[in-house]
Amino acid sequence: MMNGGWGAMTSFGWAMMVVLWVSVIGLVVWAMTRIFPGGGSSEGTRGAHDQGRDGDGPTDPRALLERRLAAGEVDPETYDRIRERLDAAHQEREVQR
Repeated sequence: MMNGGWGAMTSFGWAMMVVLWVSVIGLVVWAMTRIFPGGGSSEGTRGAHDQGRDGDGPTDPRALLERRLAAGEVDPETYDRIRERLDAAHQEREVQR
């Protein structure tokens, strides 16, 4: 036995080493996307999932509701019902302060 029983690595050993490193790199990439979810989307390249956000963060719920009404995503009755709920929640927060 050469090298104290540590001979050349077999093809199974190489395959397992590749699987290990791909897993480690994948885990690091996954962790970074969880830690930094904003991930470099700029103002001009926002997708449909970011329509409710400005560059600084979430917009005012009332402004978002008005934007959805203007876009035809909600009907006027739904708009009124949601607006009343938003106003009531806002008043509750003001009372609690």
